[in-house]
Amino acid sequence: MVPEVLRNEPSNEKCNVYSFGVILWELSPLQQPWGGMNRMQVAGAVSFQHFCLVIPDDMDPAITDIIKQCWQT
Repeated sequence: MVPEVLRNEPSNEKCNVYSFGVILWELSPLQQPWGGMNRMQVAGAVSFQHFCLVIPDDMDPAITDIIKQCWQT
């Protein structure tokens, strides 16, 4: 879920683009984002502490670029 929604702020199509970037991240390393954290920890980390998923070094550069663009939207 995007930080704006977690903070109960208005959302728009940009939130969908951000979420698409997270889905791409999940598909590439086949990992669950924020492994080891419960939902409340993730919500706090993403929405208030501005944590971001780490893109693995071995990820395809083309996918990496798309993910970064999605997250900057």
